[in-house]
Amino acid sequence: MADVTIGGGSGSNKAVQDLERQKQQNSSAWHSAATQEEKDRLHQANVGLQKQIDAAQGSSSSFNSGTGTWTTTPAATNTPTTQGQTSGGVPSGYQGSATGVQGNTSNQQADIDKMNRNSIAYYETTDPAEQQRLHEENETLAAKLGSAVVFDSGTGKWSGRADQPQSGGDDYSSYIEDMNKAQLAAALAALRNAYEKNVLGLDRAQAAIAPEYQSARNEAAGQSELQKRNFAEYAAANGLNSGAGGQAQLAFTNTLQGNLSNIAAKEASTMADLELQRSQMESDYENAIAQAEAQGNFELAQQLYQEKVRQDENMRQQMQWQAQMDLQNQQFQFTKDQAAIGNDQWSKQYDTSNQQYNQEQAWQLALYYAQNSGDYSLFKALGLDDAQIQAMKDYNTSLLSQANKSTPSGTTGITTKPTLTWAQVESSINQGLITPAVKSAFEYYQGVPFDEYFKE
Repeated sequence: MADVTIGGGSGSNKAVQDLERQKQQNSSAWHSAATQEEKDRLHQANVGLQKQIDAAQGSSSSFNSGTGTWTTTPAATNTPTTQGQTSGGVPSGYQGSATGVQGNTSNQQADIDKMNRNSIAYYETTDPAEQQRLHEENETLAAKLGSAVVFDSGTGKWSGRADQPQSGGDDYSSYIEDMNKAQLAAALAALRNAYEKNVLGLDRAQAAIAPEYQSARNEAAGQSELQKRNFAEYAAANGLNSGAGGQAQLAFTNTLQGNLSNIAAKEASTMADLELQRSQMESDYENAIAQAEAQGNFELAQQLYQEKVRQDENMRQQMQWQAQMDLQNQQFQFTKDQAAIGNDQWSKQYDTSNQQYNQEQAWQLALYYAQNSGDYSLFKALGLDDAQIQAMKDYNTSLLSQANKSTPSGTTGITTKPTLTWAQVESSINQGLITPAVKSAFEYYQGVPFDEYFKE
């Protein structure tokens, strides 16, 4: 028989607590002992420890080999104790042995309250069998709360925090009992009604989830189309070639396909979870009917099934919440992607404008250098070939010669800088807006006659 201590005197000094702790360790070792000789040794060790405890507290103890428990009688009251409590009346201000236990849910708190009521009832009875029953019920409730809830035999108190409940919530199926018997037909009809209501709830959940994911797909497609139009407008405004536009369109398409695949995967996972729940629900329903028919306790089977329905409802609500969170995250990601594309377009536009400005400045510098030094080599770095450079030289030489003939001595004959920029000239030519001002500005920047440059 296990050498388990459920007794303990009123002393709380450290020496007694150390002795009690050693007794508990010996009791635990007794269960795993390989030989009877080792079990006898551990028991005799606890006999010696209990004698030391009695000597320190002035109490007397006896061991019941049938139950494997010690019973201690304090010298002051001569009243047996269990769980560190003294029977024969509730002490003043005593609220129970589980006041030091912390719960996480209302259901766990109900168990803690039950433990406190049991310990108070323990004081109120003088029946050892009833005291033992109350103690064992508290041990069962403590085990349900979790391994962190422990009993201190020195103080007769429970302490610790209950475990966090699982996602489906606490399961009270084992505590649903004492139900009245009902007619078989009525019980089966009630079970069927609960089952159909739960199936309807699953159907509603599926109907609600599908539009949410369809909304995410529509938004993904809409955002992708908006990004394509924005880029097309940007490309047209900045003269990007078809190759760059094609690469951008391919990138937008790949991004859209990736987003749609992610949404489809999440929707499929959610739907699969619901279908698994539906299958489990049907199995639970069939098992509940079988149990009702076998036991003849149809009311109990109904309430057990309703408890399962409650847990399924908790799980379904969690899945719906997850679906909503997925949609919100998708919308947030769309916003981030749109902002990133907008920043990228602004950066590209800035780079293009800066490049055009630099090209124009370089052209002006090369032209100034050529007009004042006669050296046109800088135009080669700007993309002109030898024939174009020679044509520019000849044209400027002609202008200079005409200017020398028509202007007083000492003037340069260099034409005045036009009001149009080179970028404006290029844009006008591309659009077919050929005006005298455009021709004059072109001849200024290029150094060749407009008609000669564009002759067929």
